[in-house]
Amino acid sequence: MSRILLGLYLLVGTAALAPVPIAADEIRAARIESLRKTAAKAVDNEVATKAYKALFSFANDEELSALRNDDDLGIALYARWQARNSKDLQLRAASHPERLTGFLEGRTGIKCPAT
Repeated sequence: MSRILLGLYLLVGTAALAPVPIAADEIRAARIESLRKTAAKAVDNEVATKAYKALFSFANDEELSALRNDDDLGIALYARWQARNSKDLQLRAASHPERLTGFLEGRTGIKCPAT
């Protein structure tokens, strides 16, 4: 009887310790967040350049769209600038120079000179 209980315990115990599968979307979102934090915390140009390049080369159009409204002004502005190369026409239209200027004025409170 004790062997049966021991066998059941080992079977149930090891099943409970089995790794839980993580969705690819969750892994991707975690990677984007990690890259975003690295870019936001960059203190010198060399580190910032590498961090921004890594973030924006990894981000797809959907993630790029979300990054356009990031809390970090540098990331949000760069995402809007990068959107001009997007295959998504709506995303590309949102990076039109007048909209980019309006975004910059809205986020910084600084009025851009009229042309």
